Amino acid sequence: VLIYDNQGQVLHEFGRYGTEAGEFIYPTDITFGPDDLIYISEYGGNDRIQVFNQDLEWVRTLGSPGVEVGQFQRPQSIMFTPDGEQLIVADARNRRVQSIHPVTGEARVLVQGDVVGPLQVPFGLWVQADGSMLVTDLGSHRLLKYSAAGELQSSAGGWGWGEGQLRDPWVVMQQAGQTFILDSGNSRILSVP
Repeated sequence: VLIYDNQGQVLHEFGRYGTEAGEFIYPTDITFGPDDLIYISEYGGNDRIQVFNQDLEWVRTLGSPGVEVGQFQRPQSIMFTPDGEQLIVADARNRRVQSIHPVTGEARVLVQGDVVGPLQVPFGLWVQADGSMLVTDLGSHRLLKYSAAGELQSSAGGWGWGEGQLRDPWVVMQQAGQTFILDSGNSRILSVP
């Protein structure tokens, strides 16, 4: 993991290739907890979330590879709920979104997808101020919105090159009231209100 300053210079780096605590295979996302800890998701055999302190020292690991609740198969994106009580995880290969307690590791499935439903391969994740979740789905090529309880509220996109269509949407984020989608299959970034 590399830490850059705002001029693009590397300030610090930590971790190395491996399966032990503090080591990584394929890091996928990073978020910062209300507890001032650093949370990093990874896959490639580790399929877990590692937690580090501000001194970049390993603190604990959440989850493990697998299909049971609290386990992961490619935890692709992670983000805390607005109250900081839960870490939301786009668990891509398990076709689900999970909620996990950042200390105890207690987990529950918020949304379970399948091979034909709207949620097939959740990749990008953004938790909004009201707790609702935006999820980009590689399988259905859609942007999905779920309530904080995991109920589908809206769906947009669908496979294609045209306006309003998506191909392999990878990331979703919000800034200044706008939603941005990395539409990787179309080599573009979309901005939607």
